[in-house]
Amino acid sequence: MNNTRKRSKNFQSAFHAAEAMSHDLALQRGKKTPVFEQSGVEGLLSSKDIAAQIKLLKKLDVDGYIQRVITPSESQKRPSSPEIIRQLGAKIIFEESEGPLYMAEGEFEIGGLTRRLGFIAQNHKSQNGVWYPKHHRKAAEMVRFYASHAMPLVTFMDTPGAAADAEANLQNQSHSISFFISEMANLQLPVVGVVFGGGYSGGAIPLATANLLLSVREGVFNTIHPKGLSNIARKYNLSWQESAKYIGVSAYELQSRGYFDGVIDYSYDQPHQIKNLTRAIITGIESVEMDAVRFLKEHDFFFQHYRDSIQHYLDPSELLIESNRRTDRPPTGTLNIFGDVYRFMRFLRMRQRISSRTVYQYSRLSPRKHRLEGFNRDAKRNDGKISNAGSLRLWRSVTTKLFLNVMKHFSHHVKSATKNGTNSPVFSWAIPVKISLSPLRIWSPKS
Repeated sequence: MNNTRKRSKNFQSAFHAAEAMSHDLALQRGKKTPVFEQSGVEGLLSSKDIAAQIKLLKKLDVDGYIQRVITPSESQKRPSSPEIIRQLGAKIIFEESEGPLYMAEGEFEIGGLTRRLGFIAQNHKSQNGVWYPKHHRKAAEMVRFYASHAMPLVTFMDTPGAAADAEANLQNQSHSISFFISEMANLQLPVVGVVFGGGYSGGAIPLATANLLLSVREGVFNTIHPKGLSNIARKYNLSWQESAKYIGVSAYELQSRGYFDGVIDYSYDQPHQIKNLTRAIITGIESVEMDAVRFLKEHDFFFQHYRDSIQHYLDPSELLIESNRRTDRPPTGTLNIFGDVYRFMRFLRMRQRISSRTVYQYSRLSPRKHRLEGFNRDAKRNDGKISNAGSLRLWRSVTTKLFLNVMKHFSHHVKSATKNGTNSPVFSWAIPVKISLSPLRIWSPKS
């Protein structure tokens, strides 16, 4: 090996390296990292343009935000993914539709070579892009075919979520989704994902398991539809429109937080911009491949990992055979070391995108969301005074909290009295509440 190559850390295994590196990357979400350059991806909006769009979104009220962000992605008049894929300039070799599932192969000129790319897309003009278990299983079968022929994969997300009715559940929808996620995560191919419309819930997550995740201007994405989120978070009394604005589902906001790798300069009402979509896909594939080359040059441990992988192919264990994870490829079509790197880097990228928030950070009295602390700051700025609207919002929060405490204690004493055989429980307790508006302070037990 070249002595000038940078020596990687002394990792015990690729798994050990993945855990250590993903922890480091999690601290750098939204920033350029040495593992992922992506500087060669073309057709994207600049950071300055994205910052300007975010600034505009922050000025909008809830209704304005919904009109600007959600409505375009749900319009039935916009083009579908199959229509756009046919306009990318490729020579279509194969295409097949099964309801909202669209699959195709197309030849592109990439780096001076004619290369074939595979496409898996959701068609919003058929069943609103909602997939059933049969669609997930068919898509998983197709990506295995692409892998056996070494075709880079491009996915188009455009769905409000996977089917959740009785028929889907009887057909084991949750298993079909998790199985498809597993197949996507284990692909030894460069994978570029494009959010073309709505990218919600289990319908979009498998297709978002990509090395590079991009979005068009009107794309929206979240692990749950805002309508579902408002149902889950009922105690915060938020409408689904408020939920969408508070969590931020626009492509611009998600890119600024590091969940998207770029926003393509393409809009539904600007069909001539489709060249930017084509450039983003082609240069995105090239970028993923160059990142893999550079990664392999700088990390020696991966050669040992590859040797172990080949050994598993030559002599599969009983566990691999029983779990049906043994490769069914002939020796000529089995994975190469770059395929292993694509899979490894996809894992790192997915780990970098994952984050968590506590209930405290999202609650109505959270300092981060301008609740109680926001009122205190407003009061200080206004010489101890607070607006009528602010007082009303505060009073709702306080009275709701007070009522819940009262009912909790009442229920407790009723149960105690019933247990002791007392018909009229004696309430020898009180809930002190002290409010001061200069600056505003609230105190109550267990608040």
